[in-house]
Amino acid sequence: MPRKAKSTVEPARIRIQYYRSTIACPLKQKEIVRSLGLTKLNQIVERPDTGSMRGAVAKVPHLIRIILNNLHPAKGSTHRKKRLGRGPGTGLGKTSGRGEKGQKSRSGYSMKIGFEGGQMPLHRRLPKRGFTNIFKKKWIEVSLAALEKQFAADDEITPEVMHHRGIIKKAKHDIVVLGNGEVSKALKVSAHRFTRSAREKIEKAGGTATVID
Repeated sequence: MPRKAKSTVEPARIRIQYYRSTIACPLKQKEIVRSLGLTKLNQIVERPDTGSMRGAVAKVPHLIRIILNNLHPAKGSTHRKKRLGRGPGTGLGKTSGRGEKGQKSRSGYSMKIGFEGGQMPLHRRLPKRGFTNIFKKKWIEVSLAALEKQFAADDEITPEVMHHRGIIKKAKHDIVVLGNGEVSKALKVSAHRFTRSAREKIEKAGGTATVID
């Protein structure tokens, strides 16, 4: 039996440019550039478009790059669109791969996500636990260390001032001051709640802790 002739299709090629000097670069990076046959700045070489070649380029993208005007999808990653209803010889003629009759053969059919043919779907079979409390109180936490860093002695500190200084993102939720960190100056802090340790440290430093109603 005669042997099949070997395919003469040449692999795709990419153009690689050496665009930045390897001076002061680690030895490994220099070796990668040299292994591609690049010796002069702005030199362009053609190499087979393989995974190992692209991997080498990806290791030193600050030195070499693939010329973008000849990029193409990897071999086998794109396919021609199936031609349906073009005769029995294609295997997808007549019913176009949809079978005989039924809802799935009709135009406009789309299955609901999670539908399991009418049996109880997974998201309904699994047990449910707990609930989401829509009345849960949300607090914005502020540490004493942050106040100590951002404010000077005898400063008036309110939620609006904290927002202006960038300590909190928004002043729409109530503020709670935590006792993390130390206070070395008298601060006049107004917030919706103070932890016990935070209040003690503020008052010990000569400041005041005022609760906003």
